[in-house]
Amino acid sequence: MKPILSGILLVAALHGSAPATQSPQVPDTVERVMAAALQGRALAGAVLGIARNGKIQVIKGYGLADLENRVPMTDSSVLRVGSVTKQFTAAAILRLADQGKLSVDDPLSKYVPDFPRAAEVKLRHLLSHTSGIASYTNPKYAAKARDAARRDFTLPQLIQFIATLEPLYEFEPGTAWFYSNSGYILLGQIIEKVSGKSYRDFLQAEFFGPLGLAHTAVDQMGEVLPDRAHGYTPSKGSPSGFVNPMFMSLTVAGPAGAIRSTARDMLEWQLALFGGRVLSPRSLTLMSTPTVLNDGRPTSKGRMPPIWGSPTAEYGFGLFIDRLDGRRTIGHGGAIPGFNTWMETFPDDGLSIVLLSNTDYPAAEELGPKVVKALLRAPVP
Repeated sequence: MKPILSGILLVAALHGSAPATQSPQVPDTVERVMAAALQGRALAGAVLGIARNGKIQVIKGYGLADLENRVPMTDSSVLRVGSVTKQFTAAAILRLADQGKLSVDDPLSKYVPDFPRAAEVKLRHLLSHTSGIASYTNPKYAAKARDAARRDFTLPQLIQFIATLEPLYEFEPGTAWFYSNSGYILLGQIIEKVSGKSYRDFLQAEFFGPLGLAHTAVDQMGEVLPDRAHGYTPSKGSPSGFVNPMFMSLTVAGPAGAIRSTARDMLEWQLALFGGRVLSPRSLTLMSTPTVLNDGRPTSKGRMPPIWGSPTAEYGFGLFIDRLDGRRTIGHGGAIPGFNTWMETFPDDGLSIVLLSNTDYPAAEELGPKVVKALLRAPVP
């Protein structure tokens, strides 16, 4: 039986007995930000990846991937990336459009005819969170969703569950914006129906395999995986500062948030996507251009409450488009129990950053902008 670590010993383990993966290219300004986050127990562990001008410069692990066994987080650690999954789902729909197998202007009824009001919803509405379909993860459905989170679903079963939400539509399609995981579950079903493959197999065949993303997959609960990081929830009442997260079946996250990956794979994906190696120029433009509502307003002006995140952020297809200290950013965060991801590309600076953490939201999404600011204050190597 393992001895129980006191809080003091665990903090020491985070900084002493679990050294970070060595990388002399991380500026001191960034190291101080990461050290402060670990010392303050804002995260159990994290992996930072930095690419400049099309080349990966830094992949470095910090803290612990497994608190109980004091396993260090390394550059090869595998973590769940949550809603970063959405850009893969969006890219899969656009890949099928590039192949002439569907159009983003197709009605949902063409693929999921039994879904209520499906004839009024276009695929572009699902991609941009402007469909009006309620999100099954919305806190207003917390009691219902909490029970469902512990069950395994097929995509058709999950869609049937979504169709029982009341009200099912928050607004008329195309008239407002509200983040809806439900839309991406429907998109996953469309990918399976059009391609004839499972969502998992389609992404492997079209993206992960060809791009060499060997450590990226749609995660499954039963898999025993080398270098898998364990997820945690911060808890001031726990001696370690953390507890195990709530359980959620990965089938409930599905095409909205079930991918696992490494920092290196995520950077390689960003470089491939924005380097034009994934989609046609037209489809990449659609994905990374802010959506406009029916009345011509940008999505930032049509947000439905409660409003979270940056008030200036626009949304394309599976990607947020925003600015950080005046710099253009394109990216997405991801939250799933025990994990939080922040991934952004700064196109005008030739910079891409990924921060994977094995700690609940908002660990990485609060830390990411601090890392960027610290990095931009440092001399460029």
